[in-house]
Amino acid sequence: MSPVVHMAPGCEDAYPNGLYDVDGVPVVDVISTAVRMAEVLASMKEKGIPWISRVGTFNSPPEDLLAETEALFPYHGSGEQKY
Repeated sequence: MSPVVHMAPGCEDAYPNGLYDVDGVPVVDVISTAVRMAEVLASMKEKGIPWISRVGTFNSPPEDLLAETEALFPYHGSGEQKY
C-alpha cells in the first residue's frame, strides 16, 4: 500500500494517472498512513517490542530566554502578530 493518493475524483481527464504531487510537493494520504502506523505499533506489541517514548527527554529553554522571545514575537492566539 502506497501512502500517496492515486486518485483525483472528477479530474480524471486532467490527471489520468492520479494526483501525486502539487508544485513538486508529494500529496500524502494521512488516513492510510496513520492506520498503517497503528498496525505497525500493534504488531510490535504482539512481538514484545516495547514502544519507547522520547517525551520529556529534552530540557526546556531557560525562562528568561522564553520571556525575551515572547516579548519579541507575541502570540495572541488568533494567528495574527500584533506588535
